[in-house]
Amino acid sequence: PHVMISGTLDRLVPPWLGYETAVAFRGHEAPVERVDIAGAGHFDLVHPGTDAGRQVLTRIARAVERTMGAESIDMQPAAR
Repeated sequence: PHVMISGTLDRLVPPWLGYETAVAFRGHEAPVERVDIAGAGHFDLVHPGTDAGRQVLTRIARAVERTMGAESIDMQPAAR
C-alpha cells in the first residue's frame, strides 16, 4: 500500500503535494491512503519523540501488517 502522510503545517513539502501524489497513484494495484496530521510541521513527522512522529510510526506499522499479515510489529525507536 501507499500511505501519503503530511503535516498540515509542513512548509517544505506542503500537504497538497501528498494529495497530488495520492491522486497519481490511484488506479494502480496498491491502495492509496492519505493522512494529514494536524499541527505537524515537516520535522515533527520524522521525530519519534513527537506525537506526529508516533502517529507516523503507527501508520507505517498498520500498512506493513496489512501487507505482510504480521500479528504485531515493534515500531519503537531503538534504545541509544
